[in-house]
Amino acid sequence: MTRPKVLEAAVALLLFLSASVWGSAYWTRSFQAGREPRFYQEYFEPAVMFACGRGFLLAHPSVPAVRDFLDLKTDRLSCDEIPPSTGLSDYGLYQRTWLYLMLTVGAAWKLLGISWSGLSPLFGVLFGTTIVVAYGIFRVGLRRPVAIAC
Repeated sequence: MTRPKVLEAAVALLLFLSASVWGSAYWTRSFQAGREPRFYQEYFEPAVMFACGRGFLLAHPSVPAVRDFLDLKTDRLSCDEIPPSTGLSDYGLYQRTWLYLMLTVGAAWKLLGISWSGLSPLFGVLFGTTIVVAYGIFRVGLRRPVAIAC
């Protein structure tokens, strides 16, 4: 790798790391301050089922613990709160338009535990990625210091 490419990679990495920490901290502080971000959480049931190893499906009838979690009455949910006998199907499943979002959140929940406040690492990574992509776009037509500022 040539020196300019190494420098660009270092700048991009530094931007990614700092923006990821910033985004994650912002998400955590929002919950600590009692400001729960709203982003259609009531539609994330397939992500919950995916995180619990039940597939990208909906429960029929609805599970009260899952409904409370999706309605933001509780911040955390354990897979043990979903009875093994719960009927699952894809009937009424229209969230496939958000498939990648739901699977990403479901995968994060598999790793981190099912919790709205616990999504801070995912939001940090997404924020860091957005900042690096924006830097790359600005860098196409601008000098490095200006692109970093943008």
